[in-house]
Amino acid sequence: MAKSTLWASFKKSLLYRWRFIISFALMGLVFAIIIIFMPIVTNIGISEAEMASATSSHNLNLQALFSGDFVNAPYLFLQKLSIHLFGLTFFAIKLPSIILGILSGFLAVLLLNRWFTTSVAVIASILTISTTGFLFAATTGTPVISYLLFLSLTLWLGSKILNETPSPLISAMLATTFGLMLYMPYMFCLIIIIIIVSFSHPHLRFSIKTLPKPQLILSFILFGLVISPIIASFLIAPATAFNHIAVFGDVNFAENLKTALALFAFKSTENLPVLVPIISLPTTLIACASLVLAFKDHHTSRNYILLSFLLFSVAVLLVAPDLFVIILIPIAILVADGVQFLVNHWNMVFPNNSYAKFISMLPIIVFTFFLACSSVMYHFFGYRSLKEVNMFYDNDLTLVRQNINKSDVLLITDDSLRLDFYHILEDKMQISVVDKMPDRIESQVLVFRNNTAQLDGDLSLRRIVTSDRYDNSDRLYIFEK
Repeated sequence: MAKSTLWASFKKSLLYRWRFIISFALMGLVFAIIIIFMPIVTNIGISEAEMASATSSHNLNLQALFSGDFVNAPYLFLQKLSIHLFGLTFFAIKLPSIILGILSGFLAVLLLNRWFTTSVAVIASILTISTTGFLFAATTGTPVISYLLFLSLTLWLGSKILNETPSPLISAMLATTFGLMLYMPYMFCLIIIIIIVSFSHPHLRFSIKTLPKPQLILSFILFGLVISPIIASFLIAPATAFNHIAVFGDVNFAENLKTALALFAFKSTENLPVLVPIISLPTTLIACASLVLAFKDHHTSRNYILLSFLLFSVAVLLVAPDLFVIILIPIAILVADGVQFLVNHWNMVFPNNSYAKFISMLPIIVFTFFLACSSVMYHFFGYRSLKEVNMFYDNDLTLVRQNINKSDVLLITDDSLRLDFYHILEDKMQISVVDKMPDRIESQVLVFRNNTAQLDGDLSLRRIVTSDRYDNSDRLYIFEK
């Protein structure tokens, strides 16, 4: 009797009634702190992919957008704004991904909370957003985070349309999301799959038929407005636009399969700057076990959608392994399904014992906590210490900004990507970035270690800038007359 009274009192307490709000709030706060400070504490630097993204964002304008150069335009516009406000800095390049990463984590939590019980959603969300793959996408300054954002947003909005009274706002948001997804490589295939799935499954087809016609018409109009630059590109520059859409070119499936499998093993990939495995082994095993259950109940609308998204993600992995983050959302749903299965079967053993239900969650909570902490620590130390990963990154941008002054010359030869990237510094820092030695030198000349062949004999070496991130630590040579 005393125990029952104690349990009843605890259930009436504020802590118990707000337990899920407190859990989600703490999880969101910790995740935001990790995402914001992880690039700084790891001192990871900038990769070639981030340099290419920053260069593309700097060159993006409305004329280019309507002339076929629309790939990843939504993300690139955010990055262009960030660089315009804060200059070409380490943080400005990564800021759009940090913001979208936090938003993606929030949407993933909303999605899992909608599809599963709240306790399961908390556990699955922690296991998902603490993975190396999720942390990588949220802290690297490339458009790859957009795939996580739009996949989770599509599934969340779609589930609200299926299970609630149709809302014009939700329909408009979904139409806008579909439109923005067309700017991203391979996502037009996903939209085609969504259309096929929507009309092939009876429940989904019925839900679409029940939508008010004015709401559907408004959604189609909004979708057309969002993709108007793409339509204009096909009218103005059809060849350029088609080249961006026709992403299925010369693909080496055998090599891509090898790279994709390496992403889930403890073996570094040779061509991707990512720490592996992107998902821990226990999380992968839970997802694989849940996949069997999903195939068993494939007729349900949820599993029908899940398997379709998973099939699309696997296909993209075989075509473009660098877009591996696309599989994280289906895996998150599979993990939640596995946790839900374990909790439900334990509750069936003790259907009327509240203490057994509570105690059964303790091992899962402890497992989740230690797995999340180990994943975050592995990400932190891996990017700081493993040469196989940090060889893809450099901190040259920071070194250049620390050592260059107004009117200085930055000489870059035989590296067009680096040349275009550092051209962004010219306007705000009032420097010259060149690929050939100028006739007149008014101040210093900064030269990267591998670009010293064109130096004039009249210049004298003033200082060598080194970095502790490399075996050969010389990064910049500073010359003057």
